[in-house]
Amino acid sequence: MTRRLLAVALTLGLACGGAAAAAPAQTNGALPHGGAYVLRPDPGASTASLALWFRAPSDGYDGAAPGIAQLAAASCAAVRLAGGKSLADQVRSLGGRLVLGGEPDMVSIDVIVPAGGARRALAALTSAYFASTPDAAAYALALRDSAVRGVERRYSPDLAMHDAILARMFASGPARVAVLPGTADAYTGIPLASVAAFAKRAFASPNAFLALAGALDASVLEAVTDGDPSAPATAASIDSQLAPAGTTASVTTAVSGIVYGYAGPSIRDERASTALDFISDYLFDPDRGVVSSRLRDTQADVTGHFLTFHDPGVTVVSISGGDLELAGTEVRAAIAAMATPLSADAFAAARRAFAYRSARGWSSPAALADDLAWYAVQGNAAYAPGDASGTYALSIASLDPAFVASVARRYLQTPTVVHLTAEKGSPS
Repeated sequence: MTRRLLAVALTLGLACGGAAAAAPAQTNGALPHGGAYVLRPDPGASTASLALWFRAPSDGYDGAAPGIAQLAAASCAAVRLAGGKSLADQVRSLGGRLVLGGEPDMVSIDVIVPAGGARRALAALTSAYFASTPDAAAYALALRDSAVRGVERRYSPDLAMHDAILARMFASGPARVAVLPGTADAYTGIPLASVAAFAKRAFASPNAFLALAGALDASVLEAVTDGDPSAPATAASIDSQLAPAGTTASVTTAVSGIVYGYAGPSIRDERASTALDFISDYLFDPDRGVVSSRLRDTQADVTGHFLTFHDPGVTVVSISGGDLELAGTEVRAAIAAMATPLSADAFAAARRAFAYRSARGWSSPAALADDLAWYAVQGNAAYAPGDASGTYALSIASLDPAFVASVARRYLQTPTVVHLTAEKGSPS
C-alpha cells in the first residue's frame, strides 16, 4: 500500500468535509495536452481532490541534487500565474489545501477544495506545472519552504527512519538519499536555472498522471488548457538498485530508534505484494495488530508498512520510544512467526479485517485520489486498492494461509537494520 510520507501542507487554509465513500463510476483517459487521468466522481462528497503526480527522481536526473524535485514543485506552486495569483494563493482563496509530497521516484501535488472549487483549482494546478517557469521570487519562497519541511522531516521519527533504512538498503539510485535534505544550507548548490530546467523536464504534461475524486464531474477536465503533448515523457519507471541484504548500521541523527527494512516484490507481483500488505496490517495495525497489541502498555511506538514501489517494494518497520531492544525482539519474533501458516479460522478473521480496513483506507476523496495516483505512477494503475476494476479486492480474496507464509519466508527473512541514536542536544 501507499504511505503519505512527505505530506507536509503549505501555509494554506483548510476547508475539508468529512470522509465520503467514492462512487463506483470511474473514467480513465488521456488529458487534452498530454498525460493521463482517472476520474471518480462522488456527488455526495463535500470536497474535491485533485492529485497531480509525476515520475521524477528526487535528486535530479544526474543524481547530483538531493531535494531538487521538491524544490521545483514548491517553486511552481509559488509562481504568479495569469491574474497575479500563484497556485498556492488560488487554493487558499478557494478555502482549500495544497500538499506537496513525494518519494525517491515521484513527485505529488495534491489539492483539496470545497465542492464547487474544482474547476478553478484544476485550471491553476495544471497551469502552474504544465505552463509556468520558476522565477526568482518563487524560487526564494520555495527555498524557505523546502528548508523548513526538510528540518521537520529530520525531526520526525518515522520519516527519519524511513530515509535511514532506504539509504542502507539501496546501493544506487534516488532511494539512497532523503527526498528532502535535513538542513537549510543543503540547497545552496541548487541554482534557479537548475530548478527551472528540472521542472520543465519532470513536469512536462506527457509525464503527468491526474487523479480526480469527490465533488466533481467529467466537465472539470475542460479546465485543463495547458500542456505540450510533444514534450518528452520519462521513458521508464525510476528504480534504485539494492545493496546486499542483512547489514546492520548505526547512525547519529536527530531522533532515536530502530528500523528494519526488507526488500519485496515488484508492483507487478500483485498477489505477493498484497500478502505483504496483509502481513503488515496483521502485525502492525495501530488498533488490532498483533505487535501493536502486545506493546500497547509500553512506551514503544511501532509502525510497519509494505511500500508498493515499482521494483522492488519495501517492507519498513520502525520503532521509537521506550525500550527499543525489547520492542525489537517482539517485532522480530512476530515477523518470524509469519513463516508458519495461520490457522484457517484465524486467517479468515484477519483477512476480513484487512479487507475492511483496506476499503476504509480509500473511503475519502483525498485518500482515493492518492491511491489511484500512486499505483499509476508506480506502473500498475488497475492494482490500486480503490480502482473500480476491483483488482486489489480480488487479490485479497486470493490469499490463503500457506501462500502468505510462503511470502513471509521469501521476503521477510533477512532484514537490513539501522540503529539511530539522537545527537546530543536533540529535542527527541
